[in-house]
Amino acid sequence: MLNKPAGVVTAVRDELSETVMELLPPELKRRKLFPAGRLDKDTGGSFL
Repeated sequence: MLNKPAGVVTAVRDELSETVMELLPPELKRRKLFPAGRLDKDTGGSFL
């Protein structure tokens, strides 16, 4: 579970904005995780 702050994009990559993948610690980035579901960029909250 991750708490996504407003202003962060729910995506693996984005050239313009910070993504939820950038919020993960390095040891989790290597596990080929990806976001399931989507919150708008301006919305904050938890998702799995």
